[in-house]
Amino acid sequence: METIINMKLFSIFKKKEKKVNPEQLIVSTFDSNYKKLLEELTLDEYCWDKPFGIKKFECFVLAKFVTDYSFNTLYAEELDKDQSEGFKRLCDAHFIEQHDIIFNGMLKFSDMETIINEKIESYKTLRRENRPPECWYEIYSHFSGNLTFDEANEEVERQIGGLELVKSNAKFKKLVPQCELKLEQTKALAKAFMSAEVIFPRTVRFSKSEFKKINLKKIKAAIKKLDKAEKKKEKKKK
Repeated sequence: METIINMKLFSIFKKKEKKVNPEQLIVSTFDSNYKKLLEELTLDEYCWDKPFGIKKFECFVLAKFVTDYSFNTLYAEELDKDQSEGFKRLCDAHFIEQHDIIFNGMLKFSDMETIINEKIESYKTLRRENRPPECWYEIYSHFSGNLTFDEANEEVERQIGGLELVKSNAKFKKLVPQCELKLEQTKALAKAFMSAEVIFPRTVRFSKSEFKKINLKKIKAAIKKLDKAEKKKEKKKK
């Protein structure tokens, strides 16, 4: 009897998790994803040999893919058409605004839109056509321009065989340090796929955890607010 009473009291005083406005949650989740991906993927362990500006752009697009993917898979069975399209509009609006701020006019969204959409569609296809962790390997290889997972591991085996051959021939003794360095680099690349296998699911889990707080019922109201803001911008341009 005492247990039942305690359970009832607990249910009465237990606070319901507060739902968060869609625009606020979309902004914070996307921004966090971009920051986390940029900080992580620019580490040396990812063997991503590209200028920092390119890494920023690629991580920005990846953040959009991860944010969209997380929301859509979390609520796949719960959203009506208006809510689904509403989320997309809200997310797109923030993405476009931040794109032109972060890249400071050097890369205008209007000029990059086709490229961005193609990249995101590629990530969607790679995720859809491959099971984890292979899908994350494929996405990592795609944006980094590195070898695929299988190619990297095959290259490691090939270089191990080559190194043994070089070591067994006194004529090639001078080539040993060079071959060993190359092998270490290729091993590091093969290991980078393991890091990618961790960072993407972790970011998706974070996003889904955040989106569980979203107030789906307020998406339509948020869209009306966005429409008004966009109309004001258009009037100012005239």
